[in-house]
Amino acid sequence: MGYQQTPIHDVTHLKNRAYLIPKIGLSYTNIDELKPIVKLVNSWHFETALNKLDSIIWEDKVSVDAMLLKGEVLALFEENQRAISIYEDVLRIDIDNIYANVGRLIQFNRIKADQNDINDSFSKLNNLSPKVHDKFIQTIDFMNKYRNSFDMTCLEEEIDTICVCGYFLNENGSLPDKLTERLDKVIEVARREKSAQVLLSGGAVQNQYSEAEAMKRYLVKAGIVASNIHTFNQARDTVGNIIEFIDYFEKFPAHKVCMVTSKDHLPRAWMALVIGIKEADLAIKVYGESPESNVNQQMIDKEHALNYQTLFRVAGLFEKKDIDKLLSISK
Repeated sequence: MGYQQTPIHDVTHLKNRAYLIPKIGLSYTNIDELKPIVKLVNSWHFETALNKLDSIIWEDKVSVDAMLLKGEVLALFEENQRAISIYEDVLRIDIDNIYANVGRLIQFNRIKADQNDINDSFSKLNNLSPKVHDKFIQTIDFMNKYRNSFDMTCLEEEIDTICVCGYFLNENGSLPDKLTERLDKVIEVARREKSAQVLLSGGAVQNQYSEAEAMKRYLVKAGIVASNIHTFNQARDTVGNIIEFIDYFEKFPAHKVCMVTSKDHLPRAWMALVIGIKEADLAIKVYGESPESNVNQQMIDKEHALNYQTLFRVAGLFEKKDIDKLLSISK
């Protein structure tokens, strides 16, 4: 999906938000005081959830976990300085809290903080867990290498699967121009690779209409064989797209995949899929196609900003439960 920063307020005028993925705050569902707040977050009552977290923190009930959950929500919404502040509050209580160290370091890199602060944070993380530190460095290096890669064409390759990221539909359920442009490129690739399976990912994010189902109707109308099209209706963002694609690959192996999305979104989507495939220990080559010949620099700047939360979420370095998993592997 493309970039669209969502304000931190309650979203109450739409139903069925709770089924969208990825879920937020699942690391804290085993804590009684935080369980209802996680439910609020995943029904998109963000402002209410943050206010309740503040009350818990003020009352000093499970305050560290409440602060970590708040930091996760703030980071998700690109509230970078506020996220740094809450992680530093955690570190004043527990200087060796690895989750706050990781969260703060992501935000330091995101805002291009003072290099001495970044270096000190890397050193601290290395002391806490060389395994987490090394994976963090690898993710940053990968991002810096490919964040401006726009030419990953699959013209010379026999593609077996086409992955398509959704985009917000118009209020009446019709396709915006940005999405029809993506789908026209899908049609071009699918007509060349007639046996390729087409994976469409996108839930009913902005309104009641499923992005994936709307995309399928457009492709079928254009003559793409319906039995080759697979719709996934739960993704709320690019990370959700990747989750849905990887779930499919784990059941139906692929070998050469083409990611199709808008040009400004292509590097982030391509990198996220490559990282997701690596995390799932799959052997799949990933290419990329987009309909545009030029990029919008303003959109590229926004995409660069979103790289941090997207790629670290897919890499398993954003949520407490994923860092716990990495720590258990390293023992």
